[in-house]
Amino acid sequence: EGTGQLVPRWPVELTNCFWCASVWTSFAAVLAAHFSGLLPSWQLVGCGWLASSAAAGLLYSLVEA
Repeated sequence: EGTGQLVPRWPVELTNCFWCASVWTSFAAVLAAHFSGLLPSWQLVGCGWLASSAAAGLLYSLVEA
């Protein structure tokens, strides 16, 4: 009774874990900035993605502390 899972577990983890969600939301924000012309090179997109995800994680750590 109730032991079968209809939905895989990984989408739940990606949306409930702040660290996981910050990676994907920062990727979407940096990609939007690239296509709007604010980040002209793909190297800046990669660095911006990682930097904005790290900044979100640090802010979350400060708020939760």
